[in-house]
Amino acid sequence: MLHFFDYPCHRLERVHGLSRIRDTFYSIGLLLLVTPGTTALVRGTDNRSMVIHRVLFCIFMHQNSMISIIKHKSLITWLAVLAGVLLCVSFAQPEDEDDFLKPKPLGNFSSLDIPLKKVGRIFLIEATVDSMTGNFIFDTGAPGLILNSTYFRNLDKVYNQTGGGITGANQELSRKKIEKLEIGELYFNKLYATVTNLGHIENKKGVKILGLIGVNLLKEFELIIDFNEAIMNISRLDKSGERMEPSPMECIPTISHKIKVINNVILMKGQIGDKKLSFCLDTGAETNVLEIGLPDRIVNTVAINRRSVLHGTGQASSEVLYGSMTDFRIDNTALQGMNAVLTDLSQLNAMYGMQIDGMLGYDFFKQGVIRMNLKKKEIGICFKGMEVQE
Repeated sequence: MLHFFDYPCHRLERVHGLSRIRDTFYSIGLLLLVTPGTTALVRGTDNRSMVIHRVLFCIFMHQNSMISIIKHKSLITWLAVLAGVLLCVSFAQPEDEDDFLKPKPLGNFSSLDIPLKKVGRIFLIEATVDSMTGNFIFDTGAPGLILNSTYFRNLDKVYNQTGGGITGANQELSRKKIEKLEIGELYFNKLYATVTNLGHIENKKGVKILGLIGVNLLKEFELIIDFNEAIMNISRLDKSGERMEPSPMECIPTISHKIKVINNVILMKGQIGDKKLSFCLDTGAETNVLEIGLPDRIVNTVAINRRSVLHGTGQASSEVLYGSMTDFRIDNTALQGMNAVLTDLSQLNAMYGMQIDGMLGYDFFKQGVIRMNLKKKEIGICFKGMEVQE
């Protein structure tokens, strides 16, 4: 490597008009040697003194190249140096970034029952984050782990941002690193959490809430959710998406349907009248939601009976229309007894980065036992004495 940059380039110097090529080779070679150390420094490596030593050592060993670059001051050389530095910084990430972005579910179990605690029209899971134990909302509408800033102020902050939700209001968010999350025998080491103010939810429900457990943490499992019995089972899956052992909550689905998981949002098709619509599945939504801007023939199938106030994850709220869904179908099966609110979902669509027509929340999940296999992208509904029309 050293001979390549020292010997051939000196020979190129003898050729008239090729000094810029020589300088370019020098600069690129120097960057290739120095960049690994510089990148590690930008990444925030723990052993910073060793990284700085490596950078200085590389510069010392190739000081002739540095002197040559400074002496000739060719534009192409400086451009090469600048491009290399910019690439180094732009692609630098924490060395454990993959661990935090893709937390792996750990624990010695094949099938695990997780008790749910009903508070109003939401369900809570007991979990522990970095030795703090408490209630977390089971919310498949949330992308991952969301923490209440009231209780998690002193974590390592990665960055701040603003976000919106179904009510359209922006709220302050920060991203922080968590060392461990435990849900019974299931646990995760090293993951990112979004931290925001959830105090308004606590005040409304009258219960201490540490955060939300979102879909990204459960997508490696098959979920069997029984809101009526307040229990959820998660089962590990093999590479083909089959359960490793039978679930104690086995049910034979009345309806089987395909779902999609896009940007950590679970989507399925439902039908109102003659139109197929895209709904996200949200266990944290206290009612179903329908886009008010849909055609009149769709909106008019909701029998409006009152106005209501809709509260999102943020502190804001909005006034909405509330009524009964009279014509909702999955495939050829009509689901009865579900309510919905009509509201503008444009802010939610912007946050999700896709177009959705509605949300299926508490009223949908109360229809029976819901089985979701997020690897095979399938959902099954096992009705329990509910009113169903074929």
